[in-house]
Amino acid sequence: MESRKLAKEDLDKVRNIEGFPIGEGEDIIALSDAPYDKACPNPFVGDFIKETKRILKKVLTPTLRNSL
Repeated sequence: MESRKLAKEDLDKVRNIEGFPIGEGEDIIALSDAPYDKACPNPFVGDFIKETKRILKKVLTPTLRNSL
Protein backbone atom coordinates (compact mmCIF):
# COMPACT_ATOMS: atom_id res chain seq x y z
CA MET A 1 0.00 0.00 0.00
CA GLU A 2 1.45 3.32 -0.96
CA SER A 3 2.12 6.04 1.58
CA ARG A 4 -0.46 8.77 1.65
CA LYS A 5 -1.10 11.87 3.69
CA LEU A 6 -3.75 11.84 6.37
CA ALA A 7 -6.22 14.65 5.66
CA LYS A 8 -8.97 16.27 7.71
CA GLU A 9 -11.50 14.57 5.40
CA ASP A 10 -10.05 11.18 6.43
CA LEU A 11 -10.46 12.10 10.09
CA ASP A 12 -14.10 13.04 9.52
CA LYS A 13 -14.78 9.47 8.31
CA VAL A 14 -13.78 8.02 11.69
CA ARG A 15 -14.41 10.88 14.10
CA ASN A 16 -17.60 9.20 15.41
CA ILE A 17 -15.78 5.98 16.47
CA GLU A 18 -15.40 5.48 20.21
CA GLY A 19 -11.84 6.18 21.26
CA PHE A 20 -11.24 8.94 18.72
CA PRO A 21 -8.84 11.40 20.37
CA ILE A 22 -9.92 14.81 21.57
CA GLY A 23 -7.98 17.45 19.72
CA GLU A 24 -7.67 19.55 16.62
CA GLY A 25 -7.32 17.81 13.26
CA GLU A 26 -3.91 19.38 12.67
CA ASP A 27 -2.60 17.99 15.98
CA ILE A 28 -3.89 14.48 15.26
CA ILE A 29 -2.36 14.57 11.78
CA ALA A 30 0.96 15.80 13.22
CA LEU A 31 1.07 12.74 15.53
CA SER A 32 0.31 10.33 12.68
CA ASP A 33 2.45 8.56 10.08
CA ALA A 34 -0.21 7.47 7.61
CA PRO A 35 -0.99 4.83 6.51
CA TYR A 36 1.05 2.99 9.21
CA ASP A 37 0.63 4.76 12.55
CA LYS A 38 -2.30 6.96 13.44
CA ALA A 39 -3.29 8.79 16.56
CA CYS A 40 -6.90 7.91 15.67
CA PRO A 41 -8.87 4.96 14.26
CA ASN A 42 -7.50 3.90 10.86
CA PRO A 43 -9.49 5.49 8.00
CA PHE A 44 -7.43 3.48 5.47
CA VAL A 45 -8.36 0.00 6.71
CA GLY A 46 -11.02 -0.46 4.01
CA ASP A 47 -8.51 0.31 1.25
CA PHE A 48 -6.01 -2.07 2.85
CA ILE A 49 -8.53 -4.92 2.93
CA LYS A 50 -9.53 -4.38 -0.71
CA GLU A 51 -5.89 -4.34 -1.86
CA THR A 52 -5.04 -7.43 0.18
CA LYS A 53 -7.99 -9.36 -1.26
CA ARG A 54 -6.98 -8.33 -4.79
CA ILE A 55 -3.44 -9.63 -4.25
CA LEU A 56 -4.57 -12.84 -2.59
CA LYS A 57 -6.97 -13.65 -5.42
CA LYS A 58 -4.00 -13.62 -7.80
CA VAL A 59 -1.87 -16.05 -5.77
CA LEU A 60 -4.34 -18.43 -4.14
CA THR A 61 -5.74 -21.63 -5.60
CA PRO A 62 -9.29 -21.44 -7.00
CA THR A 63 -10.72 -23.24 -3.94
CA LEU A 64 -9.18 -20.76 -1.53
CA ARG A 65 -10.09 -17.79 -3.76
CA ASN A 66 -13.77 -18.61 -3.37
CA SER A 67 -13.50 -18.29 0.40
CA LEU A 68 -12.62 -14.59 0.18
